[in-house]
Formats: sequence, C-alpha cells, structure tokens
Amino acid sequence: MSSGPPVYDYKDVNLAPGVKAANWTEAAVAIIFVIVRMYTQVFIVGKVDIEDWVILGALATALANTILLTIAMDWGVGRHMQFLTPTQAVNAMKFEFISQGPGLFSACLGRISFALFLLKFCRTKKWRLNLVWSVVWVQVVSNILCYLLIVLQCEHMSKLWDPTTPGKCWTPKVQVISGYALGVINTIHDIVLLVVPMVIMTELKMRLRVKVVLTLVMGTSIFGVVSSVLKTIALGTIGKRGDFTYETIQFIIWLTVENYVIICASSVPSFRQLFVSFKRRGTTVNSFPLSGSDGETGKRGRTPGPGTNTYGGTNRTATKVGTFYDDLDDPELGGEGKGRRHTGRTKDGYSSSEEHIVSSPTWVTAERGPVGGTGVARPGGITKTMTTKLTFEDASRGAGGAGELVSAGGARAKY
Repeated sequence: MSSGPPVYDYKDVNLAPGVKAANWTEAAVAIIFVIVRMYTQVFIVGKVDIEDWVILGALATALANTILLTIAMDWGVGRHMQFLTPTQAVNAMKFEFISQGPGLFSACLGRISFALFLLKFCRTKKWRLNLVWSVVWVQVVSNILCYLLIVLQCEHMSKLWDPTTPGKCWTPKVQVISGYALGVINTIHDIVLLVVPMVIMTELKMRLRVKVVLTLVMGTSIFGVVSSVLKTIALGTIGKRGDFTYETIQFIIWLTVENYVIICASSVPSFRQLFVSFKRRGTTVNSFPLSGSDGETGKRGRTPGPGTNTYGGTNRTATKVGTFYDDLDDPELGGEGKGRRHTGRTKDGYSSSEEHIVSSPTWVTAERGPVGGTGVARPGGITKTMTTKLTFEDASRGAGGAGELVSAGGARAKY
C-alpha cells in the first residue's frame, strides 16, 4: 500500500472578508481614540509628552500591519492552501510574514506608552518605579530578539514564503517556541500594567465615587491581558506550514485585536483631562471681573432678590488660563491637588505657565473704589495674591432703592 500526501476534503471557504472588516473597524476605533488623545494633549493640556509620541508609533505600526494583512488576504490568506495557485500561495505567505514585524512592535510600543504614563505616579515608591522601568526595557529587548528570530530563521528570508528558494531554515518550532516565550512575557507585563494602577488608586485620597470611576478607566487594560492570552494560544498555528494560509487566520485575528485594544486602553486615561475641561466650561461662576490685559472693562455682577450672598472675586485675565494635573489627585476630581501639575496656553493666547505669570510685565490689580471699577496695570509680575469675599446685602432702601456691597474687611460700596 503506497503512501502519498494527505488528501483533505475541504470546501473552498474564504474567511478573509469578515476578518478584513473586523480589522479595519478596530483600526477606525483606535484612530478615533488617538485623535481624541492628541486633541486633549495639544489643546487642553497644552503639552505632548513622550508617551503620546510613542502611542502614535504604535498606531502607525498597527496600521502598517493591517495594510499588509489586507494585501495578504487579497492574495489568499483565509483560504485553504490547496485551492490557491502557486503564485497566490507565495504572495499570501510573503505579505503575512512581512506583516509580523509591524504587528510585533505595535503591541510593544503600546505597552511602553502606558508604562511611561504610569511612571508619573511611581516617583514616591522606588520599587514601583523600577518595576515599571523593567517593563519598558524588557519589552524592547524581548521584542527585538523575537523579530530577529523571525527574519534570521532561513539562510535566505524569501525561503519563508517561497519553498523553491535554495537554502535551509530552522524548524518552524523555533518560531513557535520563541512566540510562546514572548507571549508569556507580554501577558505578565499586561498584568503588571493592570495591577500597578489599581495599587496607586488605593493610595490616592479622593472621593470613593471618583476613585471607582478612575479604577474602571485604568482597568481597561484587562482587555489587553485577555487578547494577549488568546493570541499566545493561537501562536501554534504559525507552525502549521501545510495549510498555513488558512490556519494562520486565528493568529491574525487575535494579533490585530491585541494591537488595537492596547492602543485604546493606553489612550483612555488621558481623556480625563478632556472631561475635566468640559466640567469647567459647564460651571457657572458669579464674579466681579476686573479689567484685564485684553482691554475688557470689569462689570459688576449681582444676584437679584433679597438675602445675603457671598461671591468669590476673580480676574477676567485669570479665567483665560487653566491648571491641569498630571497626577490623579485633581481637586475637581476629589483629590487634594498635591500632585505635579503644569499649565498650557489657551485659545485666547494667554500662557498659563508659572514662568509667564510671574514674569509678566503687567498684571491687573484692584484699586480701592466702587465695585465694577477699572483695574490698574502694575509692572513686575505678581507681587501679592489675596482672596476677597464680597457680601451683597439688601440695605434699608430709600426712595431710590439704594443698596450696599460690603467686603469681608468692612468696606462698603453703594450701588
């Protein structure tokens, strides 16, 4: 009884259309997340940090991977190899192998971006700082080594996709084993990047409701853990070269999911500043603005009706700048506001940096006089700050219905 190549009773199914649709849907969602993140950093925070640039690199490599996989599926990835022509099979495997590099580094850069973000909250604990830095460096080294094993496993790289190319290759088990090793490392790092923010949340002093919300936001990296595990399980398919174009589709699905999930999960924490900005804009403050450097004259504000009302004084120029907290203890989110903070430039052109405010050649100070009077520019920056409360009282009204504004120091102003 003679033996020959196995005969497979397959139907010519094509999984590519559904996988392509899913891949590009995930890509679109990730693009939206990164756009919102960069908008927040540029226009709300006023500063683009290194982790923001790194996430752009993660998105770029993920898109490169998706484009190459789309070309590979157009050539036949997703179909059984026995239904492909030799040219289709060679090109399908070629673009699939080339896509592995960008796919590998996208997840790596996404994890590094999130780790760099976490470093801002690890300064007070040396062990925590060292742990997060170890994630960064191990990610760099392990992913580079894994990529080198992919491209160097054959004497001629084209042998990977074209069996007619002369030369020898390592057994496919080498790539599978190295892939499993990298998968375990990535999963451990995903767990570290999930647990560290949870520990940080328990140490922050803020309202329980806010802490729960932030914990859920930071905990979105749990999806990265799940996708990393599923991708690692699917790694075994890349060693099945007999029907490679069909078997590898599971690995492609979970590789793409992992890349875009990590990008989205790494971007979610930055949305907090955008929500805080909307909260500020939606807050109505009764104030007595003074004349600012924009030439606007202060106007008297008051609440109609009887009774006593207290107002906090504000300066119109001061309302044009904002302070944004890098740490998760923003006072407006229930924290104590003790973390590092920085300021940005608003759309009106006023810099809110400390250097600009302190060294500003002119600033507006209040003159004694009726409320609603014009402020006066003083050279030399801020020399003194103070908080003034004004109490509105319904005085005994005469024929003219006059009232008084009484300051906390006892000064009175007629109106």
